[in-house]
Amino acid sequence: MLQIGRVLEFLHSKVGMTLLQLSPSSIIITPTGDWKLADMTHSVTFSNATADGFGLLSALPASTGSLFMSAAAPVLDYTAPEVVAGFEKLAADQQAASVVTSKPAMPDLFDFASTTSSPPKVGPVFGDSDVFSFILTTAAVVEGTRVINTGGELAVYHRQVNAEANQTIRRLFPQWIPSGASLASLPRATLGQILQTECFASREVRLLSELPQLLSMEPRAKLTLLKGFHDEIARGAFASNLLQTWIIPPLLQQTSDERMVKFVVPILLEASFTLTRASFDRALRPFLTTILARAIAVSTKDVTPDPISVTLLAQLIDKFPRFWEQFSSPKDVQGLLGPLLSSGLLSARIAHDGKESVGQSLKAMELLLAKVDRAFPSADHIARDILSGLISAPEEAPRGLRCLEKLLPCTTREGRERELEPKLVAGLQEMCKTTAVSPHDVEQLLKVLMSIVAESTVEHVATVTLPLLCPLLIIRHVTVREHISKYVNELVQLVIRKRSQEEQEDERRKQQASAAFVTAPSAAERHQTLTGMSDGSNATSFFASQSPAQSRLPPPIHREDPNSLFGDMKSAPPVPSQAQPPKHAGYDDVFGF
Repeated sequence: MLQIGRVLEFLHSKVGMTLLQLSPSSIIITPTGDWKLADMTHSVTFSNATADGFGLLSALPASTGSLFMSAAAPVLDYTAPEVVAGFEKLAADQQAASVVTSKPAMPDLFDFASTTSSPPKVGPVFGDSDVFSFILTTAAVVEGTRVINTGGELAVYHRQVNAEANQTIRRLFPQWIPSGASLASLPRATLGQILQTECFASREVRLLSELPQLLSMEPRAKLTLLKGFHDEIARGAFASNLLQTWIIPPLLQQTSDERMVKFVVPILLEASFTLTRASFDRALRPFLTTILARAIAVSTKDVTPDPISVTLLAQLIDKFPRFWEQFSSPKDVQGLLGPLLSSGLLSARIAHDGKESVGQSLKAMELLLAKVDRAFPSADHIARDILSGLISAPEEAPRGLRCLEKLLPCTTREGRERELEPKLVAGLQEMCKTTAVSPHDVEQLLKVLMSIVAESTVEHVATVTLPLLCPLLIIRHVTVREHISKYVNELVQLVIRKRSQEEQEDERRKQQASAAFVTAPSAAERHQTLTGMSDGSNATSFFASQSPAQSRLPPPIHREDPNSLFGDMKSAPPVPSQAQPPKHAGYDDVFGF
């Protein structure tokens, strides 16, 4: 609208012409984002104004009907009261001069060929009539709704235009709308004065008006404009639809120049915070996904990163809170955000604006772990990279420990024992080689080690963890050595305590197994039970009828038919119950052969 206002100001001051009526339908927006006037149907030059202050309307045929229902008529909702009054007077004059019929029709003010040989007069029309239309059009563009909404009915128009101006008008143009004033009594300033109000003189409006010239600007002016957009977007000055439609497309065009990428990306990351998810997916997701992949590759050992990619990595980590929620799906966390933060942790001393990447990466990781309410994907690798960052920047131990505390439950025991523990002990060994080693930093890392081995087996702690730590007991730094000795002793006590618990558990199991073995029946008893049940007798009653000595042997069996292997078989007559000396149970005794 600032562009439209400047065009109107030019028409008034340089051309001496008034549009007579301005509305959103008379404005077009070019593909490059320029706003232009496209309808000057009712424009009138000031030189054609008559002595009584009436201007001349250009001829344009239209269908007859209600005064402002004609397709060629100005849009009533944006027309100044004096212009409406002029049309009403003209219509009344034509009706009075017409022949009275049984069904008088409303004269068509826009069918000039059939009514008069010269364009009719209507007025008064001066430049301030355009100011009224410009103010109402601006309010409609900003708010998306009409200040006056008549449906083409004059009675509704008069009622609304004489009512108190609504809050939108008073907010946009407070110095021109006194409290309680109606739109009809709207003070008419010049367009130059209107364009100096806060609505048009604000920084964001000035930035938007300069954006179409971005491609043709000199480098210094271009960077100044980009810095302005960065600050205003970070402040939340632009709505999501405005960002998606007008601001982001020309900024993306700038990224075709490799030198401009590092200046544009921070602006787009700030815009991500304001955009809705749907707008972000359409406008920025493809581009930022490419930028994320480029930054992740910085930590690849086989590739030497270019300086711009290093800068992009630092910018992404620095702006992480502004854009990460747009990539919060499990797939994006595993494939983009996790690797991005790992890349920042592994690129230990990359600095951007005085901020080292390890501290910024851990800060971003802490934010991500607090928000992602599910098992964190690739937890083993992320925890390993956090340890790498802590080893290179031990001053970040408090934040790193908080991250590991959140992440360790998501790791596997195999990952902790095979990746995290050796990495941590190796880092301790490297740290202890320097004379500037901090006992506090060593103690923090030893606490992490205790958390890592808390669920390890006794054998692992005794055969792997302790041998890894023992070489640290001979370092020269006395205080550090004492800290290490303390934790080694704690690990030894842990091994002893766990081994004692395991031995007690083994003894308990043995006692339970022994008790179960004593109460179990012998093989002979099981055999006698089966034999006793072969003739249909009950095993319980059978054992109850035998003496202790006899119950250890099955009764003799007589074969009725010697020619039949499976003939009728009966138990031998009961053996007298008197005590007898033990006798060896041979085949003849047992089977009766």
